[in-house]
Amino acid sequence: MISRKGQFGRSLVLHGLEEGINDNACERAVVIHKHAMVSKRRAYVMSSGCPMVSWSNIDPLIDALKGDQEGLRLTKPGGLVFIYGPREREWGTNQCPLSKI
Repeated sequence: MISRKGQFGRSLVLHGLEEGINDNACERAVVIHKHAMVSKRRAYVMSSGCPMVSWSNIDPLIDALKGDQEGLRLTKPGGLVFIYGPREREWGTNQCPLSKI
């Protein structure tokens, strides 16, 4: 995984593993990023497809997921993210599934 600086600061580029489902995540620039309207318990805005986390959680999350590499040798394993949720069309009007938390 690649950590980079983008519109929302430090982010992590995601690479999908399921062919035909999410294998184009990198090409679509799907990243985990921080957002000011996300707290530790609630998202106050909807994302356009990228997982968003609070500012205080972004650095520890990226560090845990990306691992470390020297050349082609992995020196510290990274993590795996599994994200699943109902399709937006099933949410109803202007509703976030996390709003009930």
